[in-house]
Amino acid sequence: MPWDVIKLYVTTDAEMTDDAYNWQQRRLEEIRKGDNPESERFYNMLMGRIEREYLAMRANYEMERRGLGYDDETSLAAADKLEAAAREIERRMPFNVRPKETHRYFIQQLGLETDRLTDGGKPSIDEEQMRKWIADGIPWAEEHMLVSKARRASSMWYRGYPEKMGADGRLRTVFKQGDVKSGRFAVERVQLQAIPKADKYAQVGSSVRLPIYEDIPDVRDLIRPREGYGLWNLDLSQAELRVATKYAECERMARELANGEDIHSNNTIELDLCSGPDHPLWKQKRDIAKRTTFGGIFQIGPETFQATLSKLANVYLPLEECAVIIHRWRSRYPEFGTEYRRQQRKAYAEKYVYLLPYTPLEERSYFTSYDRPQTAWNRVVQGSLAIVFKMWMGETERSWPGNLVLMIHDSLVLECPLDEGDEIAAEVAAYGRELTTNAFETEMRVDIDRWDRVLEHA
Repeated sequence: MPWDVIKLYVTTDAEMTDDAYNWQQRRLEEIRKGDNPESERFYNMLMGRIEREYLAMRANYEMERRGLGYDDETSLAAADKLEAAAREIERRMPFNVRPKETHRYFIQQLGLETDRLTDGGKPSIDEEQMRKWIADGIPWAEEHMLVSKARRASSMWYRGYPEKMGADGRLRTVFKQGDVKSGRFAVERVQLQAIPKADKYAQVGSSVRLPIYEDIPDVRDLIRPREGYGLWNLDLSQAELRVATKYAECERMARELANGEDIHSNNTIELDLCSGPDHPLWKQKRDIAKRTTFGGIFQIGPETFQATLSKLANVYLPLEECAVIIHRWRSRYPEFGTEYRRQQRKAYAEKYVYLLPYTPLEERSYFTSYDRPQTAWNRVVQGSLAIVFKMWMGETERSWPGNLVLMIHDSLVLECPLDEGDEIAAEVAAYGRELTTNAFETEMRVDIDRWDRVLEHA
């Protein structure tokens, strides 16, 4: 663009940025020299926060710059297979898998009713409704689901990822550092924080893959390191559960975590979902118990729990049964409900909650008129985790530069030279474990696993 056209925009932008920086520095200096006894503490808190955000910004930039290798050739071949399989299934169906045709067949021809309506008052045929119809044995509901899954997988991942690759064969997501109230990161352009896991390809309650995914590689297996490098995933294990347990002072959950018990198996039995591991539906029932716990710590309600099971576990349960399960879980762990209500009252009355409460890193997170006080407890847990995770991520880039390629919620992905990757991953994990354990004053864990497989050139 010609300089005489863009000059005003470029110079004004630079001048406003400089003005904002200078104002910030003057304000910080005023705080530092203030007469209030709390001035020094507040100043140190602000400087610590600025440092954390700056280091996180640098780490985000470096991850965006480096990108993540991806096998586009194999991915596109998989997309072709998925689309061909979808066409073959649809060819046998009495209708096309399009909204109008789907509505005509299930609502008009079969005379079915849906559980919900759209905002326009029409029957809502979403994925959750389709799962219920599959459970009820409605003709062509399962085929509709398979076709939809195949086309979505092709569009989002197998064809979608290659279309967004750089010329160097790398995928690059864009991190949004300040868009989430809890302080966590969101991403755009390429959703690399939602890479599908192996269970997304499986039949409900088993490890058997859906027929539509036969001979289709997992998306994660198509993520490839550079030659001579490997990929290490460092996961802050059960982070939300451990932090919520600490802040809610839940003795039963704390004891189960400290003893290394299988909480989800315990709850499968204690919530009366099934009798034990010998039950034919044990895996499915344990998954229900797992979803109950991860939703229960934030006081999820029966309706949301029903929708979560349908979306994440491919399980449909009647609303009444969901309510019973939720009630039993809350009775086992009542402290979470008590803390949820306490934080909600604080958000209503004082318009803020504390993150990392009762620690040197404690800070306030404010609620505006647009924020819902019902989210206060979530913000305490997730916001506190976000602060410490930024510290782990920023220090990883500063002390082990050049290795960080992706952040996924509570995980860091490192691309390291094969001859020193195990050592680097162990050092980063040890630092993360010590940092989080000290910050939350409760035992935290970092699990390490390899994403890449042994390649011919390795």
